[in-house]
Amino acid sequence: MAISNSSQQGMMSEINVTPLVDVMLVLLVVFIVTAPLLTPQSLKSMCLKLKKSQQPPTRQNYSQHI
Repeated sequence: MAISNSSQQGMMSEINVTPLVDVMLVLLVVFIVTAPLLTPQSLKSMCLKLKKSQQPPTRQNYSQHI
């Protein structure tokens, strides 16, 4: 029966950064691909046409909400 010395088997305290780098590169590619799609002209195409309200605007007292 072998007796292991705790000084020889120290805790492994290294962080594996390969998955972190992989995720960051994927996010970078996603942002590079989607950034040109978010131009002002493409945002205009997503504009909603809302109906006007029939009621007059109401005054809100914001000091009561504090």
